[in-house]
Amino acid sequence: MESNLEFIKTISNTIKNFENSVSVAVQNIDIKDLPTFTQSEDTATYIGRNLTVEMDKEIVISAKETKIDEKIVIAVNKFQLPDVASVALIGDSLTSNSGGMNLDTFVVSPHVSITIHKENTRKQFSSGVSIQFTVMKPMDLIRNNISGGLGETNVISFYYTCVFIDTSKGKYSTKGCTSKFTKDGVLCNCNHTTVFAVLFSVKYNIVPAAVKIVTFVCEAISIFCLLLTILILTHLRKHIRGDRTMVQINLSISLLLLHLFTIVHDAAIQNDFTCRAEAVLIHYFLLSSATWMMLEGVTLFVKTTDKSLEYANLDARKVNATRLIIGWGVPFIVVATTASISFYYKIYMNSNPPDHGTTYRTCWLSSQIILYSVVIPVAIILTINSVMLIKVAHFVCKMTSEMKNFQVSAKQQSESPVNINEITATMKALFTLFPILGIPWVISLLVGIGDKSTVISLMFVNAVVNGLQGLLLFLLFCLNATEVRKLLITRWKRGPLQQHRSISSQSATATTTTA
Repeated sequence: MESNLEFIKTISNTIKNFENSVSVAVQNIDIKDLPTFTQSEDTATYIGRNLTVEMDKEIVISAKETKIDEKIVIAVNKFQLPDVASVALIGDSLTSNSGGMNLDTFVVSPHVSITIHKENTRKQFSSGVSIQFTVMKPMDLIRNNISGGLGETNVISFYYTCVFIDTSKGKYSTKGCTSKFTKDGVLCNCNHTTVFAVLFSVKYNIVPAAVKIVTFVCEAISIFCLLLTILILTHLRKHIRGDRTMVQINLSISLLLLHLFTIVHDAAIQNDFTCRAEAVLIHYFLLSSATWMMLEGVTLFVKTTDKSLEYANLDARKVNATRLIIGWGVPFIVVATTASISFYYKIYMNSNPPDHGTTYRTCWLSSQIILYSVVIPVAIILTINSVMLIKVAHFVCKMTSEMKNFQVSAKQQSESPVNINEITATMKALFTLFPILGIPWVISLLVGIGDKSTVISLMFVNAVVNGLQGLLLFLLFCLNATEVRKLLITRWKRGPLQQHRSISSQSATATTTTA
């Protein structure tokens, strides 16, 4: 605290000394000799009578709020402050590191002390000023000042701020000043004269390299497992009883494409068209995956109601056609409508500044779109599944209790439209399916909450749990499903035997033909 006060005292003295020296110079200088310009290693001083002052083509100052017939003298002193002094003036309000989100602020212009004097009286007076600072481009500033080390730096937002040194508080202040970023730099309009500068603030987060590696590995495992799941269920579909296989295949296809497009994100972002396509496709397959999950829950729910017999007698083709329309069609309508309107108004994705190198920050939706077109629909689906989960759980508990008092024959059980064994098995599947598809999305929303260590931990958890959805579905639909597992074992055992018989038969046929 004492060091900060020392900095402020030094700065205050510098400003007062400059103003005093300018006042003396203005009192004694001959107007005919203006403008004058002196420069040393740390400072550059200009005194002139024009309303507009240009210093080194880096700073342009214009006086405002003066009478037309009133001649004035502008004195400008440009100087650099030590970094430690600037840090002290910035303080903690413009820097933070919470929730895994970093906010860094630093000075990007020289400090400029401005005084204005009336020509006739040579006395100083307060006047509004307009200052045009030439500053580095945003991405150059970010590259020069922000380092993610081995990780990936994701810039969330950035902005310039015109400030002055408030010596009474020992901090930079924006009171009386407005900021505007233009193609020529930063334009500051202030209603007073004092010491001005431009700050640059950037909000960003850093994804550790290890998180990127874990994400890639988990996504690759999911893609392989989902592809294997689709092949197995498609091959055994005709031999599996029940109608859930069709839903499981489509759910696996949707998740496969979701993970496939996710894993190629870093390649897609290099091109504007592929990045836009990537964002739309990830949006679509995310919603379609959630919709197919809901259809899985609806199928189980209907089988536990008094409408189960009517459902069992429905035309399977019409039921499957309805599922296809809902599972693929409804998300298509939502995404197509959202993308069309949002791209028209240029709010579908977050754009980078012109000098970044890539047009978009990520191949994903902007924060103002994601709430209405992703979070709300998925939240509704998860709520529906939660209700159905409770209903199905209540039904299974009730039927299990009744089975203790009333034994049903094997024939009666197999003929009953409400098969207890099937409901129990599918109930286990729903309990497993719900966290597989629900928890990863909830975790992804939690990333960014808490301190830095918590955020990094959530990044790893999200990368593993969300990335391994394909593996979990393979375990659930193929290895944990008793009927599918038995069919796989049977096919595996019969395969070599059938191949041996086929070879023997071919040999016998060849022998007979030769004879």
